Order: sequence, then structure tokens, then C-alpha cells
Amino acid sequence: MAESKIIDGMGLRRAATISIVSLMLNMGAVRRGNGEERLDFKTLFYQESDDRIRVIAPSIEYEREFDNGFSLRIEGTYNAISGATPTGAPPIEEVVRVVTIPQVVTAPSAAPGAPLRYDDDDSDGDSDGGFEGGGGGAAGGPLSAPVFEGGAAPEAAVATAVPVKGGAPQAMAAATPAPRAAAPSPSAGGGGGSASTQYTQREIRERVPTDTVPKQEIDDTRIGLNLEVGKRLGRHKPSAVFALSLESDYRSIGVSLKDSIDFNRKNTTVLLGVGGTFDEVDGLNVESAESKTTYEAIAGITQVLTRKTLGTVNLSVGTTDGYLSDPYKFVEIDEVLYAENRPGSKDKWVLYTALTHHVERLNGSAEVSFRHYDDSFGIESDTLGLAWYQKIGDHLVVRPALRYYTQSAADFYGVLFAGAPQYYSSDYRVSAFDAIGYGLKLVVKPSEHLAFDIAFERYSQDGTDGVTLDDAYVSSSYLIMGLRLWL
Repeated sequence: MAESKIIDGMGLRRAATISIVSLMLNMGAVRRGNGEERLDFKTLFYQESDDRIRVIAPSIEYEREFDNGFSLRIEGTYNAISGATPTGAPPIEEVVRVVTIPQVVTAPSAAPGAPLRYDDDDSDGDSDGGFEGGGGGAAGGPLSAPVFEGGAAPEAAVATAVPVKGGAPQAMAAATPAPRAAAPSPSAGGGGGSASTQYTQREIRERVPTDTVPKQEIDDTRIGLNLEVGKRLGRHKPSAVFALSLESDYRSIGVSLKDSIDFNRKNTTVLLGVGGTFDEVDGLNVESAESKTTYEAIAGITQVLTRKTLGTVNLSVGTTDGYLSDPYKFVEIDEVLYAENRPGSKDKWVLYTALTHHVERLNGSAEVSFRHYDDSFGIESDTLGLAWYQKIGDHLVVRPALRYYTQSAADFYGVLFAGAPQYYSSDYRVSAFDAIGYGLKLVVKPSEHLAFDIAFERYSQDGTDGVTLDDAYVSSSYLIMGLRLWL
């Protein structure tokens, strides 16, 4: 992969690998009657604003529930990712200016009868810019070194502290006009001196704050495969899941085991599961492939509360060890760019709750969900989701949805760093921000064996730390189209 590749802002390059265990432990918990066989086709179109990340992700899924209690599910996904994403470098650009500096050169009076001549020829072997004459000098050479009015030559620029939006002041070069030279004073004796003004040019490099964060182009593809096998054994439904994800710079293998256990005439279902992923990471800031290992466990319960109300509570915990930095993100420390450096281990826990209630007189159902996340990086997040499923006639379901998300920043996040911090990252994805998503989904089932669905969603982020530039955060649109066949 080219060195200019960057992991995208929203983490889509790891969409099916960064949370494989959680996905495997939760997916496929609900099954319909024995003997069912279906085939799903879906395509995701994702586009971020300002020509940032674009993703096209077609997928195909086959599921079969056999009469003997066995079940099989196979899913294949292809992702094509392109566009631009923030690098983590600060919103500062280097500007080169050219300044003109006037210099007044004064020559002392020459002895009578010996005219002065300014020599600007650098081919005669003497000092360029000197005065030649018949007297007052040594051996006919320059009479004296140039004398600058006011003493030493004026400086072209001085260092000044210029505040950078979203960070600490940085030392930057600011041009200072050179003072005008005073008229030369007559020399004492000899009938007065002569003077001339020379002009020189000098380049000055300035660090100037901007209102846009640096971005680089990416171009990558991903292939994913999930395989799940299960068996109904009385009240139990154990299953095993294998997941594989391949990219040019990221390879992931995941395995998990789970069991769904029915109680209380199937009004209560308990979910238990464990899993792990084993990843290999390459990239711009990685000299040789690095490894990362994740282990997770989940316990949950789904309970029929009333004839019209269903509740779910899940708790999952996990730990990750290895290379946890983004190999394409940078930070600035004392005006020098370095690869970001995150801790080598992370623990997390997630609480998820959902409540679904059927409103019979409206022929629809309301769903409210809440998710709380906490990890040892210092990030805490909360997600509140609202959805309404409205059945219209016998063949159409409309689902508007709204989702609110908020998170705190990682302990090691910053825009600019100084000194020698142990851990550091300027990746906006671990900063403090709020996000809101809203969308609409339509499901059409024209026949018993065929269904179509289409969903559109808008998503936007806003930073809340007062430090990170607004330009770092993303607004995006999702479009998902699907087709389901019952075979």
C-alpha cells in the first residue's frame, strides 16, 4: 500500500474487524421456524462531506435452518474505500515569504586626487562590493569594510508567539520592516564621504494557523467472511462463529462460541458467549507487522414483559493487548511530527438495554435503546436510540429512527504536545464530541418469498472540547439497499 494511505476518520476501514467479537456474539440470536432457508443481498453506499471517505460495500448472506436442528449462516462482504481523511497533524501550514532589506553603505573620504570607484565586479579577485582608490587604502585595495548606518545590519525578522487555534502558542517568524537608513554624515576631513543603498532579499518561513486540518488520500479494499454453525439441543442453541477480514495492511481472524438458552416457555432467553480476534497490523509507521489480540465475553437476557412488551439487557467486557495505535496517524510534539503512540493494552465494558413495545391501535411498535461504554483509555460514551416501526397495509413497514451519541476524550488526546509525554494521539476519533444520526427505512414484502428494503441515514459530529477544529469532524450519508429471498 502506498505510504500516503491513512486510516479513515470514521474507522470504516475496520468496520467489520474492529468489533468482530461483539458482532459475532450478538448476531443471529433470533431464529424463525425450522426448515427456513433465505438469501440476502445488500449494498452500502457511504459518503462523507467535503469529498472525504467514500465506501461501497456489497454483501451476500445465506442462512439455512435444517429440520434436524442444525443451522448454517455464511456471509461475504467486499469493501472499496477511497477519499481523504485527517492525518492527525495540527492545523498549521508553513508559508515562505520573501522580504527586501535595505542597507546603507558609507565610504570614508579618499585622499585628494584619488577618485573613489565602487567595484561590483566579482571576477577580479578582490572583495565584491568594496571601494577602490589611489589613497587611504592598503595597497590599492578596499579603503574600508562597508559601514551600516546605526551599527550592525538590520535583522529580517524576529520570533514572536502566535496563538494557534485549538492549541498552545507556537514560536513563529514574523517579518519586521528594516528601519530606514539615516542620511550619511559628512566625514571629518577630506571633503565628506559618499554613500549608497543596497537591497537584498531573504526568505522567511512562517508557521501559520489554518481553519482546516491536514488530510491525505486513501485507496483500499477489504474482503470479509463470516461463517456460523449452530445446533438446537433442547432449550439450548449453541453456535460457533468464524470470521476472516483481509486488507492490504490489516489481517484479522476471529472465533467465538455462544449459547442461547430458553426458559419460562421461551418467554426468557439467556445469551452467554466468549470470543477472540487475532490481528496483524502493517502501515506507514510500522517497520514490521505488529500483532493485536482481543478477548471478549457477553452475558445477556431477553424477557417478554407483557403480551406487547419485550426487554433486553446485555453486558459485555473485553481486553485488548498489542499494537493499538493507528499506523497512519501523527502528532506534533515541540513542532516536530511523530507517529502517534497509544497504550499497549485496553480494557472495556459495555452495557446495552432495549425496550420494544407494540401499540396495537396504531399497528406499530416503538423501540428505545441505551448503550453505555467505558474503557481504560478514559473514553466514556452514551448512545440513545429511538425507532418506530409502522406497518402500512400487508406489504409495507416504515421505520424512522433517531440516534444521539456523546463521548469523552481519551486521556492521551491533544492537538499539540510539548515535552516528553508517554502516550499521545491527535486522532479526532478519540476526542470529545457529540453526534446525531437520523434516517428512514422502508421494507416492502410483495410476496411470501420476496422482500426489498432501502434505508437512508444522515450522521454528523460536533466537537465539544473547544480545542479540536470543527473541520476535523465529519458529516456523512448512508444508503443501504437490500433484497431478501426465502427459498
